[in-house]
Amino acid sequence: MAMESMEHTGGSRWLQDLARGWRRHRPGDSANAAQHVERERQRDILKEVTLEPDEIMVSFDVESLFTNVPVKECLEVVRRKLSDSGMSETIMVLLRNCLEGSYFLYRGKHYLQIDGVAMGSPVAPVLANIWMEHIEASVDLQPWAVKLWKRYVDDVFCIMKGGKQEVEQLLQYLNSIHPRTKFTYELESQRSLPFLDVKVIGRMDGTLTHTVYRKPTHTDRYLNALSHHHPRHLQSVVSSLVNRAYDLCDPEYLKDELSHIQEVLRRNGTTNLYEVDVVRFTLNAP
Repeated sequence: MAMESMEHTGGSRWLQDLARGWRRHRPGDSANAAQHVERERQRDILKEVTLEPDEIMVSFDVESLFTNVPVKECLEVVRRKLSDSGMSETIMVLLRNCLEGSYFLYRGKHYLQIDGVAMGSPVAPVLANIWMEHIEASVDLQPWAVKLWKRYVDDVFCIMKGGKQEVEQLLQYLNSIHPRTKFTYELESQRSLPFLDVKVIGRMDGTLTHTVYRKPTHTDRYLNALSHHHPRHLQSVVSSLVNRAYDLCDPEYLKDELSHIQEVLRRNGTTNLYEVDVVRFTLNAP
């Protein structure tokens, strides 16, 4: 059953906007992949951080975060935030109804979701972030000499001293914080590591650079240029790919990425080079 059909969807949307103010906006937070790199560029964090020979890049991922958020404990965390901000406790009534009233239809039977937050609920991403902030508040990274720790919802980009053994020790510690919040990890390979759709690369001198990352299963299939879609939809394919290239690529990788986009557009039905011309226009735009 789609969340749009539930009677508490309107309340969830209202709470979604309200709940954004309950978060602490830690320095490690990022809004999305593009903003992650753009903010790092603006604050020169990736430019200032160097990857030493005895350090390693690693990403941590929370297993099934949304369905493993303990609702009662998360509600208590929110209640304390409301109390600290002086907001009405009656908001908790609506929030509890939205979280504890999630149901779905499967093979003609209705089921109640008794724990976890529903992925289709508008308020769920904010509450999942609040829960992760609560978990992070209990984390002490000092024993593992962590140089950089950046989180986007359930994904963490980390630079730390040591190797696989030290990473697994840190993983064991992270997984001991709460029984419902379990992490997995991925180590760098050949001095590069994907994080969301960004590929972070360590240069020979230890500085960091980045470009667009595509999974090995990525097919480069987009709306065909000859299909009967609204022109704005077809145009959005071009603009989104070009904007992502500018947002995620360092200058040394930008030309190759734009060349890749031009070839992808040709393979997706471009016969009159309209979309390719749009790429050229975008390149020349101020």
